[in-house]
Amino acid sequence: MILKTEIEKSAQTVPIHIRPGELLLLSEVCLTHYPPKTKLLIVTDAIVKELWGQALSESLKQAGYLVYTYTIPVGESAKCLSVMESVLRFALEAGLSRQDAMIAFGGGVVGDLTGFCAATYFRGIDYIQVPTTLLAQVDSAIGGKVGVNLHHAKNGLGAFYQPRFIWMDPTLVKHLPCRQLRAGLAEVIKYSLIETSIQEACGSPESLSHTPPLFTVLQKIVVKEEAVEKDCLDTELCELISRCVALKTAVVSLDEQEKTGLRALLNLGHTFAHAYEELSGYQDLLHGEAVSLGLVKAAQLASILGHFSSSHVETIIAMLEKFQLPTVPSPSLEPLKLIALMRQDKKATGNGIRFVLPDSDIGRVRIVDGVDEHQILNILS
Repeated sequence: MILKTEIEKSAQTVPIHIRPGELLLLSEVCLTHYPPKTKLLIVTDAIVKELWGQALSESLKQAGYLVYTYTIPVGESAKCLSVMESVLRFALEAGLSRQDAMIAFGGGVVGDLTGFCAATYFRGIDYIQVPTTLLAQVDSAIGGKVGVNLHHAKNGLGAFYQPRFIWMDPTLVKHLPCRQLRAGLAEVIKYSLIETSIQEACGSPESLSHTPPLFTVLQKIVVKEEAVEKDCLDTELCELISRCVALKTAVVSLDEQEKTGLRALLNLGHTFAHAYEELSGYQDLLHGEAVSLGLVKAAQLASILGHFSSSHVETIIAMLEKFQLPTVPSPSLEPLKLIALMRQDKKATGNGIRFVLPDSDIGRVRIVDGVDEHQILNILS
């Protein structure tokens, strides 16, 4: 007998809460998802734990939860299999079951690592994203991409695994170092460079109707004393986060697992950026700083290929420099080694390295395959 049937998959909705100054109300929202006595494992790093770890833990305990905390090292080097194993062992020793959950409380590294731990622990348990950096709030916490780095492959091991919900408190980002804030602004600038293409592909999100382009909003932000001071974003911060969230959710809703090419647009500058990060040993560059360098190189490559003007390239560089982001890579980052790393990029195809590049005007991008490596060397040298 031959039987043909099918499994129906229900669409998953991930609520995203943007609540300035309301970090501790997370415990009340948890009660709408999990009963008291549920075990919650907070995964965080030393910086975030020092600032808010005890307050969040106590708030959840007062709501009736059994709360555990595991602290991972600070930085990209923690996004690896050995740290992942240590988190999973801790979860097992704490007795977490399939009915329990993890909380990713930190920046992009914490979010990616915790999400992957949740995706693999007992074949998948719930997790909650509580991003504390601007970069995580506008980008990495949204969309369900989780994973760790594998040898020379950035995010070489991972999954698409959505959180139960995302809880953002924009006021948290101003308590972190200014360098972290600037790194997050690199991702905001990235969104401004892909906004038109997203709106044309997805339709403009209702929340962005009748609003000026994001790049224009960024141009109007006054930066005090030629440095990014935390107070200079008081009025703009929630708007920037909300706009980026709207753009990313529009893309992820249509291409969650990056199968149509739409989600690839979010990787503008990242082919270069990941190579810069790897070659620097994840020590000298924050992810957002590498993205800043990658945006410049992507714009320069688009200009060499003839579909982006040199004046637009200079406009992008001026924007990045306005927010004190790097635009010129260290001479120690050797071009041939960078290209070798880019060949290992997840987006690479049989036609060679795949790039997302600016196209014709600020706000539009295109996917380009088969770029002559001599042209890539030309902009890296």
